Amino acid sequence: MRSVALTLLAALVSASVGHGDVGEPPCLVPLGPPEGIGRWSDEAPILSDPEQGPVVSVPLAAGTSFRSLELPVEFGPFEEEDALQFWWRSEGEGLRSFYIKVRSAPLAGGMEAVYVVWEPQLGPPPTEWTFVRLPLRRPRWDDWGERPVLDRRYLTLRVSGDQQARGAVLLADLELFRPCVTLRPDPVPPGDYAETIGGTVHNRTDRPLAVELGTGDRLLQTIALLPNETRRWEAPNPVDRSTWEKARPLHRWSVPVWIRLTGHPQTQTSQEIVQMKGLQLAEHPRLLLNSEGIARLNERLETTPEGQRYREQLLRRAEERLEEPVILPPRGGNWWHYYTSPETGAALRTGRKIGEWQWEHIDPVTGKTYRGDPSNPATDYDGVVIAGVHNGWARAIRDLGLAYHVTGNAAYADKAREILLAYAEAYLSYPLHTIRGEPRIGGGRVGPQTLDEATWLIPVAQGADLIWSRLSESERNRLAERLFQPAVREVILPHKQGVHNIQCWKNSAIGLVGFLLGDLELIGEAIENPERGYRRQMEGGVSPDGVWWEGAWGVPFLHALGSLAAHRSGPKQRPEPLR
Repeated sequence: MRSVALTLLAALVSASVGHGDVGEPPCLVPLGPPEGIGRWSDEAPILSDPEQGPVVSVPLAAGTSFRSLELPVEFGPFEEEDALQFWWRSEGEGLRSFYIKVRSAPLAGGMEAVYVVWEPQLGPPPTEWTFVRLPLRRPRWDDWGERPVLDRRYLTLRVSGDQQARGAVLLADLELFRPCVTLRPDPVPPGDYAETIGGTVHNRTDRPLAVELGTGDRLLQTIALLPNETRRWEAPNPVDRSTWEKARPLHRWSVPVWIRLTGHPQTQTSQEIVQMKGLQLAEHPRLLLNSEGIARLNERLETTPEGQRYREQLLRRAEERLEEPVILPPRGGNWWHYYTSPETGAALRTGRKIGEWQWEHIDPVTGKTYRGDPSNPATDYDGVVIAGVHNGWARAIRDLGLAYHVTGNAAYADKAREILLAYAEAYLSYPLHTIRGEPRIGGGRVGPQTLDEATWLIPVAQGADLIWSRLSESERNRLAERLFQPAVREVILPHKQGVHNIQCWKNSAIGLVGFLLGDLELIGEAIENPERGYRRQMEGGVSPDGVWWEGAWGVPFLHALGSLAAHRSGPKQRPEPLR
């Protein structure tokens, strides 16, 4: 009976959806040209193309040309998967950029959201018809326009040309894509080999659908879905076991899995299933030093003059922190580049304290005294001093952890624990802020940049590792959930910079937290991410003669060392070019 029922359902779905022969699927809303829910401005000529039929033409000339499409209220609001899609090509020469602007509140708060269709760094503009899909919830910019507009919806084609530009940009089959089906692969935790991959598919419509599921050019299965039905799927793992076993620890495989309505390839969407081979971690401590390193350190501190001096300085700093009450700043810090005199440009000197978290700030050239203004980042001098306080507590955690292992005095470890738990309570209360005071990606909570957040977090993680064995399970969980994971996943990871010295600092923070918490996903992100991980930094950032691509001799070398610090518990064998 079940097989008969499934056969009947499949027949019903096929009849309902069609196989490319009748009508548009419900997930595609035509916008134009010439038919659709939108109305093009009068100056947008509709031409006829032998391949695409009706197309909109935007002249390519010196300067910038616009074509606008007025849209009704049904255009929005948008869900995460909603997108614009269309075909386009260029004629002539001199194209400088092609953007699409969308105004449709609440998108971008009523400002214009701007999407890049083509820029020169993407290669030559296409002269053959090319398909593009632009996720509406992920614009390049979301703040164009003089002010928010809440009562109008429109879309504008923005084409810029150089002084010799001539020709046109042509656009066809402009549609709003609202996926009828959502694909949710099961996450694959790092570790051992899995024989199968799987997940769910969900019909978002009130009609039956026939869908195809596949990977690469392989069709894995067809699925008949009832209205609003969610069904599980499972398929053999495209990564075979022998390949898995030969790979190094932390190697990643990204398997793209796609889904589409049967007969409608333009409805295809995909999700990546990331698999990563596991890694055996050493016992704590395992970041700055392991047990063998601690033994060697103590030997040097006792037997060498420089070691004895370092031991004396370390214990003096640790003793000072033992006597100091743990009072954290009430907010995150400001950008240290702002700590300059507005008159002479000289670096300011911090004077006497004049209030709660307020100081005098002195120009060493003129002797003039300034006061900070927290409402203006450029003159928030107190915020710069506060940043130094945060960094001082971070170094103290590491110093106290080292002092504990050098002396065996548990008081040092207990003080480090006190500071860590204070940050676990305070961290999420610090607002996200950039160097301009904006609550957006690129900023930090403790510092005004992800760079500052990473350089602060590195000694915090190293110090926590040194006393990890003295923390209770609940204290470890509190630190993970309220400090380390939010700092990495919510602040640092969303800001991506490719091959860059700042990304090296961030990789080091991400990797150290991963090793501290035993989070293989974070370790893999720091080392193996193909766009910005440690291996990519070394392959793309270090020239054959050993010079970092940004040209500076000193600083990037230290950044690279910061990334290498994440390898103390990691793979010991690296390919020859990375050694």
